[in-house]
This record gives sequence, C-alpha cells and structure tokens, in this order.
Amino acid sequence: MYHIDLIIPGIEDDVYKWANHLSEIEQSGAKIMMNNTELIPVCKDKWEFYKASRKYDIQYTIESSLNSEFNFLVDEFGLPFILKVRTGSASIGIVKVDSHKIFLQHQQRNYFLNIFLFDSKQYRRLNS
Repeated sequence: MYHIDLIIPGIEDDVYKWANHLSEIEQSGAKIMMNNTELIPVCKDKWEFYKASRKYDIQYTIESSLNSEFNFLVDEFGLPFILKVRTGSASIGIVKVDSHKIFLQHQQRNYFLNIFLFDSKQYRRLNS
C-alpha cells in the first residue's frame, strides 16, 4: 500500500473535481497543490477572467465583448476577430471570423450563448 503525501492536478478537469472534494482528499492525509479555490471559477470562465483582469488593470488584457451584433464587433475590433467559447480548453470552439457569412454560420450554431471576443490585431502584437 502506498502513502501519498501530495497530489498535483495534471489536467483542468482534476482541478474542478478536486476543488469540490478538498476536505475529503485532505482527510486521507494527502495535500493538494492547487490554486486558491475562489479563483478556480474565475479562471474557468474566460469572461469572468477578462473582467477580473480589467478590475486589476492587468497590462496585457485582451479587449473582449459579449455583444453579438456583427456591425458592433466590426466597428469595435475590426476584421478578422476571434470567437471563443467562455469555458473549455485546447482551442476547442475557436472561430476566426473574417466575414459576415462566417459570423452568421456560427450564430446559427448558438455560439453566442457563450462567446468571448478579442481583436486579432492586438493578439498579433502580443504574440510577435
């Protein structure tokens, strides 16, 4: 039998699951190396993370919006811009929008239930 002193989450799903069972896990004698549990929901939702980043004036916060009006988004961010689901990882659900047609295709798929937008020009500046 093994005696486990410390466990470290290897994937996001572990963090979310273990955060709900911290006391049970620690009763076994093991400690969990993870973030403050109050930050976990903020980091899980990209929009909540954006709002927290703005609140604390983090320098490289990428401008974002939940507005789902194409003309507003083009005026605000220009083309192309990126649609991203609010939760999830591994780049699943990312869409590069470079036309109204592409935008409408994803609008019909209900992408706008959970949407995160940012200016691709700003993204290029940050990553060059």
